[in-house]
Amino acid sequence: MVETEAAQARFGDGASPGGGAPLSEEEAESLAFAIRLQQEEDDAALRAVLGPAASLDDERDGAVSPSQYSYEVLMRLGEALGEVSKGAAEGTIHALRTLRCSAARDDASVRLGDQCSICRMEFEDEDLLRCLPCGHAEHTECLDAWLKLNRSCPLCQKDIA
Repeated sequence: MVETEAAQARFGDGASPGGGAPLSEEEAESLAFAIRLQQEEDDAALRAVLGPAASLDDERDGAVSPSQYSYEVLMRLGEALGEVSKGAAEGTIHALRTLRCSAARDDASVRLGDQCSICRMEFEDEDLLRCLPCGHAEHTECLDAWLKLNRSCPLCQKDIA
């Protein structure tokens, strides 16, 4: 019954998820059951990643769901899962062409604005720029930091590969 009420509250006064006619009692119960099953599945997956230590913290902290885990347990989860890098490889970044801003202004293949789109500083003639395959150029240091996190142009989002 609690799940049924939660499902109805979730979709506002028994309205269906699509915004149509209100849910019947049977539909609301089915929806609540589906939500509960999904939550149990998510909880089981998180517990599997955290391993046996999760159950110790579970009892100690009184948490019933991984969504209620303590900060320490969540940090351990982050360490277990690791980070997924969407950035470019160091070699790929350093293989991109670099040139001085004065030369970039004279090069028709380089698309250069008045300021770096990353740090928002005005370009000076002596600034060293890195040029992307799409033609956009930014400060070398700024673009290198950007590309370590994102493998695409900060302006047009074109992949650098």
